[in-house]
Amino acid sequence: MEKPSNVSEYWFNNYYRVIVVKLSNDKKFVSVDVYRDKWLFKDYEEICISNNEYCLLYSEVDPLKYNHLFDNILIDKIIVTGVKSNKVFETINIRWFITGEIDYNSILKIFQYSWEIIGCKPPLDDPWVHVCID
Repeated sequence: MEKPSNVSEYWFNNYYRVIVVKLSNDKKFVSVDVYRDKWLFKDYEEICISNNEYCLLYSEVDPLKYNHLFDNILIDKIIVTGVKSNKVFETINIRWFITGEIDYNSILKIFQYSWEIIGCKPPLDDPWVHVCID
């Protein structure tokens, strides 16, 4: 299957993907793969199946905390996604909704800040080493 022209894909350490989807001329959706074997967010929504045994977790992060870190984009919304399975919680994805033109430096920053949001340093040297704050 061929990738649509409005979708770009970037890989960090061969395992962590950033997908950029151009929604309109100035609106973009950025999806960042992250991983943490913990869920740090107190205020969240969940969608569950099998008597609440398996759930998708969603928490919004205040975009104002990150807008000042970028020159060429405005962050409209940040959503953290996690999963719950048999009482095990994991954080797996950060979704950014932005306005403006995005370049590789902005994508790298979004990747790095996504890891910061989940309390970890980005795994730029080794994909399997996650340095996280408890």
